[in-house]
Amino acid sequence: MSSTYEHDQTLPPIVTAVQAEHSITNVTPFTAGHTGALLYRCTREDGTAGVLKAGIDEGSRAEVQANVYGYESIAASGGGGLLPDGMVFGARQDGSYILMPYLGQNFVEAARAGQAGLYRSLLDAVTDVAGATLRDEADAQAKGLHEFRKQVVRWYRELYARGMVGSAAVEQATLLPADALASDKASLMLLDFTPDNLFVESENDKVTFIDPWRQATYLGSLIPALSQFATLAADVYNLPGAAESQQLFAECADSVGKQLGLTEAQVRKQELLGRCLQFALSGYVRIDTDHERAADYVGRSLAYINQLTEDNR
Repeated sequence: MSSTYEHDQTLPPIVTAVQAEHSITNVTPFTAGHTGALLYRCTREDGTAGVLKAGIDEGSRAEVQANVYGYESIAASGGGGLLPDGMVFGARQDGSYILMPYLGQNFVEAARAGQAGLYRSLLDAVTDVAGATLRDEADAQAKGLHEFRKQVVRWYRELYARGMVGSAAVEQATLLPADALASDKASLMLLDFTPDNLFVESENDKVTFIDPWRQATYLGSLIPALSQFATLAADVYNLPGAAESQQLFAECADSVGKQLGLTEAQVRKQELLGRCLQFALSGYVRIDTDHERAADYVGRSLAYINQLTEDNR
């Protein structure tokens, strides 16, 4: 991100261009989450609050373009009901941008503020979108689970480079099952389905997902993503209501599993796959700031790898 625009009130050319093209006003910078892009709150032409995300250098432009690719791919799969309404995408020589409605508090903030019905609204939405994107497509779910495993291996290699695991753990990650956990049906699959990226509107319970990663495929199974979410909410963030809602998460996974034609054993192992990835990620990002917690999370991830690969040993 360019420090020039981050620390003063000068608006980069891409932002002034969006102002003119889309008649937005009251453009004010803010920070949120882990992003290299510039973020601005604004008032849209219809008077509603909006958010503008702009990429102006190579890294941040790639991030914005990856988000756009994700939004378009999710919508194409039938999962558009999870996405913000009225988004506008654009690219110019001096940058790329996404203009969307302001969604208020994310799931983390809403849970800590005591918003009622969050978990039930989320899990109903997951069940609905799994059904809306369901298709009979041989090998599509397996390909999605292979992509999920690829992410586990990627982060284990990063953990190895930081001295958190040995080479044997990286090798073991490559043995995680994928084909054996899949059926011949598939639905939407997401790799960054986290409480930070989810919003639940208190007025109508609409669940909205933002900032998707670029994925090789968006088809597979939502069960590992659901398990990642549950792991973050209960074990990492300790959100109010999360521990008490774990049975609801399991019931939702069972419901999605039935849609996909999975056995109970396959559902439970897909849940372990999600927990394995999330604990690896949560451990990695804390290596420099909280090494003790990082080691604990990596240890938990390794335990799940051991469970999932025990039949291979």
